[in-house]
Amino acid sequence: MPLVEIPNKKSYRIFRIEELQDFSKLIKQECDDENDLILFRGQRKDRPLLPKISRITPRTDLLSDERKMIDALTRESVGLVGPIPDNDWDWLSLAQHHGLPTRLLDWSKNPLAALWFAISKPADDPNDNGVVWIFFPKEEDIVKDTKNEDPFKGKFTNIYIPRHITPRIRAQGGLFTVHKYVDKTKMKFVPLERNSRYNKSLIKVLIKGEFFCDLRAELDRFGVNEASLFPDIDGLCHHLGWLNSRLSDEIA
Repeated sequence: MPLVEIPNKKSYRIFRIEELQDFSKLIKQECDDENDLILFRGQRKDRPLLPKISRITPRTDLLSDERKMIDALTRESVGLVGPIPDNDWDWLSLAQHHGLPTRLLDWSKNPLAALWFAISKPADDPNDNGVVWIFFPKEEDIVKDTKNEDPFKGKFTNIYIPRHITPRIRAQGGLFTVHKYVDKTKMKFVPLERNSRYNKSLIKVLIKGEFFCDLRAELDRFGVNEASLFPDIDGLCHHLGWLNSRLSDEIA
């Protein structure tokens, strides 16, 4: 079956897939060897490419509260984490990993990991779309000097390749876009797909919810599942639970 590209007026191209074979064909077709770094992000729902901190209601001022959260984390997490990060970039990475609202948005170097995150749970409606975004950043967009560059004061949204401070980052091929705060906009952070610097470097892949179940089973056959992407006791237990029960879209 040929790949389905959806005509649109956006700055990025849009494809639709139904099977793992479609996704593999798309990756082979669009992700050639000329790109040293390609980012993938899976989303169960089709929503803007924005970091979690853009969706919170601050108690005072967003930037002040952002700084307060990170400062409090550096003080109060001693004894709870190890090794202790030695720069703001790694602290942000650790905070993001454990659910603190940050200006980081998760991506992966592994397209199959991204696809799993898009379809790992049933869609709210079979006609809803899950999404995998493919992003082709430029070399100059990657943070090089974490000692002298400030993640809270960048001129542009950047790409941060973190140290493997947790096993999950390694297993998921994790890295981040670090989003610039823009005071003039209502949302304060510009969605990546509306950012004129980057939106032409994106591809959007749509997957209807009715295909999540089959794709989940196909990925598991290739060893892509919660146990492999979350290499800890939580990931193993969740995977074993899934193997021995059925999600709502797996009931015939």
